[in-house]
Amino acid sequence: MRKHLQKIKTKLKTPEFTKILTLRTIGNFLVLSSLFLIGKTFYLPVREEIRYFID
Repeated sequence: MRKHLQKIKTKLKTPEFTKILTLRTIGNFLVLSSLFLIGKTFYLPVREEIRYFID
């Protein structure tokens, strides 16, 4: 991983590298938080449907 980042860093200038790294970090955070919220939203209804199906 470190070698890969060094290759990218040598090709890009430092401000451009930090801009790309920041945007990717924010994007990853948004994807993970949306998955968490989807799971939180549908956890209880799915659990109740499974309980109803079992009973």
